[in-house]
Amino acid sequence: MCRGAAVKASKHFEYYAYLSANRNPQSIRHYFARTWYAFYHPDSDYNEAALVQQLRRRYPADTTHWREGLRRRLQENPSQLYHYSFVVPCLWDEVYASPADMPLVNTRSRRCQWVAGNADFRSLLARTHIPQDYFQIKFYRKTYLISDDSLALGLHVRARAGVVCLIQPLVAEDSAGNPFSPFCPQPNDTAVFAFSQNAHILLPPSFQYILGLPGSPVPPFL
Repeated sequence: MCRGAAVKASKHFEYYAYLSANRNPQSIRHYFARTWYAFYHPDSDYNEAALVQQLRRRYPADTTHWREGLRRRLQENPSQLYHYSFVVPCLWDEVYASPADMPLVNTRSRRCQWVAGNADFRSLLARTHIPQDYFQIKFYRKTYLISDDSLALGLHVRARAGVVCLIQPLVAEDSAGNPFSPFCPQPNDTAVFAFSQNAHILLPPSFQYILGLPGSPVPPFL
């Protein structure tokens, strides 16, 4: 009987940071970190106060100093809370048999109607775990070359949402008194790692990969 391979994956964000003296990298260290996410509309710069309120709603039991992390893009030492921002894209294409079949999306209300009536497109956005209101959605008419070398008209929809990721590295003081040493969990620590005995079976939804967001607990090879 063939058994599936055992899979182990971190529930935490993992990354490598360097320690330096006088801005001269001395060593590279592997860190685990806790992460939190907040979202913003990419049409404008994110607002610190609004992000703080959002984080408080999303993580009501958490006592993390959100403002400290939102104001720090670069660490002065490996223990500091910091953040980076990025944009999550979602692309959608539809091809129509004739120009008469194409929907009218030349006004805001018609574009909203198209989104409201397209459950598959909304499902695509929902897979990112980002609320739909944070997406900027733009529509483009496009010409496609199909297999028999003929042309077809289509609709290209591009949705973008802004994400701010706050990162808190896990550190521990080592035997030499260095307070910035990486936290090193036990290999079988279930608080840090998720395990699956069958590589072809997905872990429970709480451990599944979240599309497009770094630091997701399980990489997309399951």
